[in-house]
Amino acid sequence: MQEIDSRRETKEAKLSSDIVLNSTINYPQTFRLWFLDKCIDPGLDTARRYPVVEAILALSLLGLYLDIFGGQAGIQENVFTSLRVSALFACQASEFSEVRSRARAM
Repeated sequence: MQEIDSRRETKEAKLSSDIVLNSTINYPQTFRLWFLDKCIDPGLDTARRYPVVEAILALSLLGLYLDIFGGQAGIQENVFTSLRVSALFACQASEFSEVRSRARAM
């Protein structure tokens, strides 16, 4: 009887650890999508308007993000979507030199 209970507890513990592992694996992807969609995209959209602090911050964060995670599989495809590439081209056409130089560095 104790052997059955210990097997059940082991099975429940393994199931619980699998659930935690799956949610932990999905969390970085969810964070990355949130980071790109909610932090970077709005900042890139403000590149041609004054004040450009948001655009400079977004470009700096994107540069750091690419430096750290750029070598991982699938990151380049997630970052350089057609909308973000268009926004980066718009940043290169900005009248503000800091925005232009950071966008060209991408």
